Amino acid sequence: MALISCLTSPDGQQDVFYCLSMGQGLGGFMVLIILLVGWLVIQYLAEARRERLAREARPGIPVPPAQFGGARHADAVHAFANRECYQVMLAELETGLTEAGYLLTRDKSQRWILPEADRHKLSRRVFRARLLEMTPRVTEQMVKDSEDAAVNDGYAGMWLSVLIRGSESAGWYITKPVPEFVPTNFPLKQVTITVSAKQSVLTRDVVRIINDVAEKVKKQRTFPETPERIPGGVISSELFYGAAQRQVKVAPGWFNSPSGNDVPDDITEGQFPPAGMSEYRHFIVRAQGGRFYTQSTLAFYIEEAGRRIEQGEASGALYENDSGYAFVVTPAKKPP
Repeated sequence: MALISCLTSPDGQQDVFYCLSMGQGLGGFMVLIILLVGWLVIQYLAEARRERLAREARPGIPVPPAQFGGARHADAVHAFANRECYQVMLAELETGLTEAGYLLTRDKSQRWILPEADRHKLSRRVFRARLLEMTPRVTEQMVKDSEDAAVNDGYAGMWLSVLIRGSESAGWYITKPVPEFVPTNFPLKQVTITVSAKQSVLTRDVVRIINDVAEKVKKQRTFPETPERIPGGVISSELFYGAAQRQVKVAPGWFNSPSGNDVPDDITEGQFPPAGMSEYRHFIVRAQGGRFYTQSTLAFYIEEAGRRIEQGEASGALYENDSGYAFVVTPAKKPP
């Protein structure tokens, strides 16, 4: 009333401004009162909801019946009518995933996106399970026709997506197991060198030939997949050699064990020395490397064998993980 009388009988311009400022103060106060009342109402409703949820969660305390036609009633009827059908589809999805090599996990970081081919197969299985559950008396041909139509128009894929997204919302994710890596050295790369020299030939000349073969192996861009001879031949009537390389794709390799220093029993391979070659010394070198070993590594093995021969060793070997070298020097036999 004071504000109204102030505005209806002002004594001057200053009184008008005073009345306006009084009205602004009262307006702000009314807004504050409205906001406070609204906040109290929201708090009251939230507290009532919390009490209701707590009451429903406490065992032994009866839950008020759902209002007929209400949301809780509809949820209960929907779950009752569809639970068994969804369980059948989820079981079929799990079976299909297992047969395709997938797993289910609770770890979201391992979530795997199904490729299109697998989605296609799984959607057909899921839709078939749903169709047989919903209409069990249809003929097999009708089931087949419905499957084809649902897969072609995307309806089956829609049901698969529903199951996957619903499972993810419940904390179940599809994942692909990481195959355990089993290291293997196969195929093995093998190089054989045989140098035949009479007694008059110096050992250093033999080693020079061995190192030349090592250099040829090193300079190859790739290791041949099929058996191949390395260029060699006759140096003189008292010195000649041969060399070959190949890949071995199945066990066993040359060595008696994966790692060691035993010279293989069959290093001479067959009848040795060859007929008419008994007066020659024979220098046999074998180098072997696993699938990840390079030509340079094989050349290093060959050179190591040559180094030990030059130092006067008659036989020796050194290998690990089926990769390494072995050598033997057979003495010449004096003619009868």
